[in-house]
Amino acid sequence: MRVRAPIRIYVAIVCLLLGCSRSPLFAQHCPPIYDAYLSRIETEKRIEDANNPGSSEIGLDLNLEFYKYGGRELEAYQLYLIAYLKSSETSVPPQPPADILDKSRVAILHTEVIKQTKRGHFPAKLFIDNVTLAKKVAELEDQVGPRKTDDIKFADCSRPFRLAIFIPFLDDEKYSTLDGLPKDRHECNYWGDRALLFQPLPYKLELWHPNRKRPTVLLHHAAPPTFLREKAPR
Repeated sequence: MRVRAPIRIYVAIVCLLLGCSRSPLFAQHCPPIYDAYLSRIETEKRIEDANNPGSSEIGLDLNLEFYKYGGRELEAYQLYLIAYLKSSETSVPPQPPADILDKSRVAILHTEVIKQTKRGHFPAKLFIDNVTLAKKVAELEDQVGPRKTDDIKFADCSRPFRLAIFIPFLDDEKYSTLDGLPKDRHECNYWGDRALLFQPLPYKLELWHPNRKRPTVLLHHAAPPTFLREKAPR
């Protein structure tokens, strides 16, 4: 008895699905990542101690936590703390296919591996001293060129700048580079996002160095954090 064409097609599809279920490609399939954001942002300034003038332990303490819901449960990611001038914020990060961290607009202040402490939670405690921060911001200012009168409020202040947290996908060979990351870097990026997280901190900062003394951070509230949603080129 001959098998009708629709039945043959149905049988072929079932066999194909059963075959795929045993393939390595199918085995790596994972649920989508639904949420990825900073669930905690705490900032505190370390000010100069009169008993220890000129100490390098003067700057900003950042107490952060990255939260991820969905996707594969992975034990670690690489976090970047970056700075960029407020005048450049509309072009940071740049549109694809340009690199997310454009060195003409962005300064990398610190990068480290953050590890999961409980499901989906990755805490991070960072410190950046004022002298290093002033040096990096000065390099950004040099890239932009001579200051205009509306760039600053006072002659001894830097241009206003922003800080942001960048976390690349684990399979990003350009930015996920540190030792201590998982050996299995696979993640299903169904939305085609360029990064797992790019979140500006809700502050506008300036560096004030009166009479060319050690710089002091001036910190003001700024717009709420935004999220990177531009798609990666295919």
